[in-house]
Amino acid sequence: MLKIFIDTNKYLDFYRYKEENKEILDKLSSSNNLIITEQVIREFKRNRVTELKGLFDKVESKEKQITNNMFNLEPLGIFTEKITELNKDNAKLVSKIKESYIPLKNEIEKMINDENKDIVLSMFNKIIENSHTIIIKDNDFAYNEAIKRNNLGGVPRSDKGGYKSLTICDEYIWESLLCNSKYDVLFVTRDDTYLNNEKILCEEYKNKTRKTIKFVKYASTALNELGENISEEAVEKEQQEQEELLTFNKLYDLVGVDDERLDAILLTLTDREEKVLRLRFGIGDGKPRTLKEIAEEFGVTPKAILRIESKALMKLRNRSRRANVKDDFFSNFSI
Repeated sequence: MLKIFIDTNKYLDFYRYKEENKEILDKLSSSNNLIITEQVIREFKRNRVTELKGLFDKVESKEKQITNNMFNLEPLGIFTEKITELNKDNAKLVSKIKESYIPLKNEIEKMINDENKDIVLSMFNKIIENSHTIIIKDNDFAYNEAIKRNNLGGVPRSDKGGYKSLTICDEYIWESLLCNSKYDVLFVTRDDTYLNNEKILCEEYKNKTRKTIKFVKYASTALNELGENISEEAVEKEQQEQEELLTFNKLYDLVGVDDERLDAILLTLTDREEKVLRLRFGIGDGKPRTLKEIAEEFGVTPKAILRIESKALMKLRNRSRRANVKDDFFSNFSI
């Protein structure tokens, strides 16, 4: 029997996507073919509030970006009276802008403080409350095996970006599946520690469980393989949202630019630099290009494109730092 296992980040992504994908949420919450570990349940419930607080901070940041740039004009000779009136109008406009953000901030706060208002959590709870969902319990043997795997440098690993992790979450999830799974599994993840080691992990799973495991990037792919018939619109939406999310995550790791500022800061580059980065990271269409593909489009060598990319990223790092300092400075002022 084929079951679907979904990695923690994929559940949390429903907070991160720009558009709600209700069809996939509904299909997951009503599916009778899911398998989950207690570790995933813990991770999701521990991180959901962090995700919501991150959304709240984004809203506040956007509000400040708009209102902090609306400065009062200094008195100017014979125009002082008109400038005074203009400043009063600006103050009223700032007040209206701040008021317009209140309902959204209130809604996010309600989701943080009242679990019943959190639609993603409601979906997640339906999954774990479904009598058909297989919940793999914690066990000491799997935990000890996860520690060994981590110490020996095996995959999957919780270490990210070359930094030693203080947890063994991925190792423990994997060992829990190896120790307890009696099913063929579609493993839904966007984590490179699984995707980049697919062949090794598939062989290990087969050897230890006599079953098969397949790694897929999208929940819609797994649901379709089980005959759930996800619409093309929902499939495309999930794929585009995930690719954009991965692009912004990668850019943030490289230069510290979040998605709220990306378009604005790209405009500070030359036309060629901007186009190279948009193509290289798939900004806008979610389809990253190789150096060779971009070089062919520009009629230059891949090395030339790499130089343009490196120069552009360096500019973004410097401008991102300056922008952060500027935001911190301006946040101390109000109209």
